[in-house]
Amino acid sequence: MKTRLLLIAVLTAMSCSLHAQTKDSTTLSNDVVFNGYTIRVFKTTGAGYGYNIFYQNRLKIRQERNPFTNAPGGLKIKDDALRVAKWQVIHLNPADQRMAQSPQTVPIEVAHQLNITLN
Repeated sequence: MKTRLLLIAVLTAMSCSLHAQTKDSTTLSNDVVFNGYTIRVFKTTGAGYGYNIFYQNRLKIRQERNPFTNAPGGLKIKDDALRVAKWQVIHLNPADQRMAQSPQTVPIEVAHQLNITLN
């Protein structure tokens, strides 16, 4: 009887380990892959959100400030930060091979197009 219980426990453990999901080390669960770029939204030191944009694991843009007003603290809503990051990915020059571009101010008209309320 003890042998059967031990066998069942071992088989259960093996089954669980075989079905366990492996996490890809190149992306985190909060990462979004968009047009070949990886976007990582993060909480800023203020009450808002910023984002990093990576291409082939190289940082292209780090945006900690509000991209429309350049105010510290980022954007108030996480989804807004993701939408602006996607907009920037669409407008990145793929031929630019620099490691990281300095964050650029995004035109306020884009905020209106993306339905983002400015702080």
